[in-house]
Amino acid sequence: MRARMHHVAFEYETLDDLLINFEDWSKSSNFVRTSESFKANPIGMPVVPAKMLAARRAGVDAHEVQQEAYAGGYRPSVPMDPRPPFPLPIE
Repeated sequence: MRARMHHVAFEYETLDDLLINFEDWSKSSNFVRTSESFKANPIGMPVVPAKMLAARRAGVDAHEVQQEAYAGGYRPSVPMDPRPPFPLPIE
Protein backbone atom coordinates (compact mmCIF):
# COMPACT_ATOMS: atom_id res chain seq x y z
CA MET A 1 0.00 0.00 0.00
CA ARG A 2 1.24 3.49 -0.80
CA ALA A 3 0.23 6.64 0.99
CA ARG A 4 -0.99 9.42 -1.29
CA MET A 5 -2.18 12.95 -0.80
CA HIS A 6 -5.26 14.12 -2.68
CA HIS A 7 -5.79 17.61 -1.35
CA VAL A 8 -4.02 20.09 0.88
CA ALA A 9 -5.42 23.23 2.43
CA PHE A 10 -2.79 25.71 3.47
CA GLU A 11 -3.11 28.22 6.23
CA TYR A 12 0.06 29.81 4.95
CA GLU A 13 2.67 31.22 7.22
CA THR A 14 5.03 31.41 4.50
CA LEU A 15 6.40 30.01 1.26
CA ASP A 16 5.83 33.70 0.92
CA ASP A 17 2.42 33.35 2.52
CA LEU A 18 1.58 30.73 -0.03
CA LEU A 19 3.13 32.67 -2.86
CA ILE A 20 1.34 35.91 -2.22
CA ASN A 21 -2.04 34.27 -2.81
CA PHE A 22 -4.19 37.30 -3.51
CA GLU A 23 -3.79 40.68 -1.93
CA ASP A 24 -7.45 40.91 -0.99
CA TRP A 25 -10.69 38.99 -1.12
CA SER A 26 -12.19 41.04 -3.97
CA LYS A 27 -9.25 40.21 -6.27
CA SER A 28 -9.47 36.53 -5.38
CA SER A 29 -13.24 36.49 -5.85
CA ASN A 30 -12.96 38.30 -9.17
CA PHE A 31 -10.34 35.81 -10.39
CA VAL A 32 -12.59 32.86 -9.56
CA ARG A 33 -15.59 34.45 -11.28
CA THR A 34 -13.91 35.80 -14.42
CA SER A 35 -10.62 34.03 -15.15
CA GLU A 36 -10.54 31.85 -18.26
CA SER A 37 -7.56 29.95 -16.85
CA PHE A 38 -9.50 29.20 -13.64
CA LYS A 39 -12.56 28.20 -15.65
CA ALA A 40 -10.44 25.81 -17.72
CA ASN A 41 -8.64 24.34 -14.71
CA PRO A 42 -10.24 25.23 -11.35
CA ILE A 43 -8.24 22.66 -9.39
CA GLY A 44 -4.88 23.77 -10.75
CA MET A 45 -1.87 21.54 -11.26
CA PRO A 46 -0.24 19.05 -8.91
CA VAL A 47 3.06 20.45 -7.68
CA VAL A 48 6.22 19.29 -5.96
CA PRO A 49 6.55 21.82 -3.11
CA ALA A 50 10.31 21.22 -2.88
CA LYS A 51 10.70 22.45 -6.48
CA MET A 52 8.76 25.60 -5.67
CA LEU A 53 10.83 26.21 -2.56
CA ALA A 54 14.06 25.67 -4.54
CA ALA A 55 12.92 28.26 -7.08
CA ARG A 56 12.22 30.81 -4.35
CA ARG A 57 15.58 30.13 -2.73
CA ALA A 58 17.20 30.62 -6.14
CA GLY A 59 15.67 34.11 -6.25
CA VAL A 60 12.60 33.55 -8.44
CA ASP A 61 9.91 36.10 -7.55
CA ALA A 62 6.96 34.66 -5.58
CA HIS A 63 4.46 35.77 -8.22
CA GLU A 64 6.51 34.05 -10.93
CA VAL A 65 6.65 30.84 -8.88
CA GLN A 66 2.87 30.96 -8.46
CA GLN A 67 2.33 31.50 -12.18
CA GLU A 68 4.76 28.72 -13.10
CA ALA A 69 3.08 26.34 -10.65
CA TYR A 70 -0.36 27.08 -12.12
CA ALA A 71 1.07 26.48 -15.60
CA GLY A 72 2.42 23.07 -14.56
CA GLY A 73 6.07 23.99 -14.21
CA TYR A 74 6.55 22.22 -10.88
CA ARG A 75 4.50 19.12 -11.54
CA PRO A 76 5.65 15.71 -10.30
CA SER A 77 7.62 13.48 -12.66
CA VAL A 78 4.96 10.79 -12.23
CA PRO A 79 1.29 11.65 -12.90
CA MET A 80 -0.82 12.15 -9.80
CA ASP A 81 -3.16 9.30 -8.92
CA PRO A 82 -6.28 10.93 -7.43
CA ARG A 83 -7.68 7.66 -6.06
CA PRO A 84 -7.73 7.24 -2.29
CA PRO A 85 -4.98 4.90 -1.06
CA PHE A 86 -7.52 2.52 0.47
CA PRO A 87 -10.98 1.22 -0.41
CA LEU A 88 -13.77 3.39 0.88
CA PRO A 89 -16.70 1.59 2.52
CA ILE A 90 -19.97 1.97 0.65
CA GLU A 91 -22.93 2.26 2.94
